[in-house]
Amino acid sequence: MLFHYCSLDTLLKILKSRKIWLSDITKMNDPEEYKAGFELVNSQFKNAFPHAADWLNDNHYLSDQTEYLLLACSFSKKGDDLDQWRAYGENGAGVCIGFKKSILERLNDTLIRPEGNLIDGKVRPVMQILPLIYSIHELKEKAKDILLQFKKSDTNKNAFGDDMLFNEYILGAELSELAAAFKKSFYESEREQRMILSLHRGGKLVGVNAFTAHKPVEIDYRLGGYGITAYSNALVSDKSSSAIASITLGPRNTESPTEIKYMLNALGYKNVEVNTSRGHYR
Repeated sequence: MLFHYCSLDTLLKILKSRKIWLSDITKMNDPEEYKAGFELVNSQFKNAFPHAADWLNDNHYLSDQTEYLLLACSFSKKGDDLDQWRAYGENGAGVCIGFKKSILERLNDTLIRPEGNLIDGKVRPVMQILPLIYSIHELKEKAKDILLQFKKSDTNKNAFGDDMLFNEYILGAELSELAAAFKKSFYESEREQRMILSLHRGGKLVGVNAFTAHKPVEIDYRLGGYGITAYSNALVSDKSSSAIASITLGPRNTESPTEIKYMLNALGYKNVEVNTSRGHYR
C-alpha cells in the first residue's frame, strides 16, 4: 500500500477527476534534491566517459540545453504517521489516501518503452513508481550498472558525437530518472516512493522510438507555492477498478467519517475503508 497525504480540497479534486497530479520536480519542497542526485550520477558518468565529460551535463532532463520535464508525485509507505501529518497533511487537518500500488501501476502502464531499458532489456512503463534511494553508495552503484551496460552496447562505439543516437536518449533518460529517485538520508524515515513521468515540454515522450505518432501527454500549468508549475495527471480509477483503498482523517480533521462514506458512494467509489487517525492533537 502507498499513502498520499493531502488537504481535503485536494482529496475532493482527486475523487472527482479520478486523477492525481504529477508536478515539476524542481517545484517540490526541496528544490535541491534532484540537483544532489544528479551531481552524484554525473560524477559516475565522468569517470566512465572522461572524453565526453560534459555530455550528461548538457543532456540530462533539466539541463538548460534541453526542453524536458521530470514530473513526480510523492507517496509514503507509512500510513497515519505523525511526521507525515505535520509535513504533508495540513498539520493533521488533512487526509491520508491509501492506494493499492499494483492497481495504480496497471491504470498507468499503457505507454511503455518497447525497446527496453539498459540494465536488463525489459520493457517498462514510461510512468513508473520508484522507491527512493537514500544511500549515496547505492545511487552510485546503480549509476555504474547503467553506464556499464551502455559501454557493452554496440552504440557505445559511436556515442557522444555530433548526432544524438537513440540509445543516448535512453541513457540520458535513465540517468535523469535515477537522479530523481535520490533523496538525502535526512529524509529516510519518510520511506517515500515516487511516481515519475519524463517527457518533452511539448508533451512528446522522450526516448520512445515506437511512439513517434502517439498522442502528446497533456501538460498544464498551475500556480503553486513555488511559482508557475507544470503538471500532468495519472489515473487513480477507471470504470472497472479503483486504486483508492482507504481514507484516513487526520488528527485535527473535524469531518465525519460517515459524511466521507456518503461522498465516496455518490462519486462511485466502492469498498473504500474510511477511518480516523489513531492520534489526536490541537
